[in-house]
Amino acid sequence: MWQLQWMIGLLPDWVFLAVTAIGAAMIVASWILKRIPFINQYNFPIYVLGTVVTIAGVWFAGGRTTQAAWEAKLKDMEAKVQVAEAKSKEVNTVIETRVVEKVKIVKEKTNANKQIIKEVAGAQLDAKCELPNSTVMLVNSASKNEVSGSPAFLMEPVPELKQVTSSTQSSKTTEGTTKSEKN
Repeated sequence: MWQLQWMIGLLPDWVFLAVTAIGAAMIVASWILKRIPFINQYNFPIYVLGTVVTIAGVWFAGGRTTQAAWEAKLKDMEAKVQVAEAKSKEVNTVIETRVVEKVKIVKEKTNANKQIIKEVAGAQLDAKCELPNSTVMLVNSASKNEVSGSPAFLMEPVPELKQVTSSTQSSKTTEGTTKSEKN
């Protein structure tokens, strides 16, 4: 089937207009020949054939015109895509520049945190290999990519963390089961 469409596509546009004109001429001829006595018997077949040829000519001419319109839209959209790709490349270079700057800032913060941790943690490490809470806070702030303040920040007293004992956990568990049993 596609071969037939391909062969019809090879025909120039004027062929379809000529077919339409021939079909219209056949319709007009059938009206004229109706009046001639010996030829009026061919009136109806000429009229039907003229109508079919006219419809076919109009059909193929319209299809050709529609195809040309879609191809024009395709070329227009391809041009728009090329413009969008060019703008995208420009924006990508700007984004890459921003990302490089942010990576550089993160590396600077990381290096600053490493230096502070080396200085403070090394000085605060005691014989038992225990670190004070201020050093733990320093490491925690470094994990959030925050540059810690001055060493005076580290010398501030930090409230001790409460450890949960097994007796407090079991009392919470019994309270939870009592509440769930009531429901």
